[in-house]
Amino acid sequence: MWPSAVMLSRWLISNSNKIFPKYAHTVLELGSGCGLTGLCAAKLANSTQSQIILTDFNDMVLKNLNQNIILNDCESTASVSKLDFYAQTADLGGWIDGDGNIRSKVDIIIAADVICKRSDSLALAQTISNCLVSENGFAYIVCANAAHRFGVEYFVTDCTNLGMHVKANQVADFCSKELLIEEHSSSSCLGGLELTTGYVSGMEMTLFVITRT
Repeated sequence: MWPSAVMLSRWLISNSNKIFPKYAHTVLELGSGCGLTGLCAAKLANSTQSQIILTDFNDMVLKNLNQNIILNDCESTASVSKLDFYAQTADLGGWIDGDGNIRSKVDIIIAADVICKRSDSLALAQTISNCLVSENGFAYIVCANAAHRFGVEYFVTDCTNLGMHVKANQVADFCSKELLIEEHSSSSCLGGLELTTGYVSGMEMTLFVITRT
């Protein structure tokens, strides 16, 4: 469980009324892994008849995601599809799934810790550009900062070059008891993040909010 996935899940829960309005929409999780944030989104969106699509490029991960959807009783709102960042090249009016089909653009994109090298940043930016609707579409991406995830430092520029607007928010700036539940220390806002995979002391994270201009 990556620390950014825990953080993004908590942020979604704290902002559910803003992120999941009462009308139905489609949410795409990129690089789902075990599916924590996508499953949280599915639970939050259950009353809005929204659809959550959890994606990854690894077949074993996709199989595990299907099982996690069943285990968490999210079959009515969540589904799984294969999506490879590096297959999303030219904008074809949607995103390309693992079978080569062009799928419709989505209203909301979520992702956590999906940039690990320089090329990931560009591929992620292109994928968001291809997948996100132009009107009232938002992408919410949480990543550890460049000291711990190489390539993150290029992400804002890569998105901007594709005509998107990015607002970067340091996670520490909105650290609160509501968002980061204190568990191990009254002076810490880690809230158990130190127990997640890949967390190191002093790790900082950024929430990127992206729209198409």
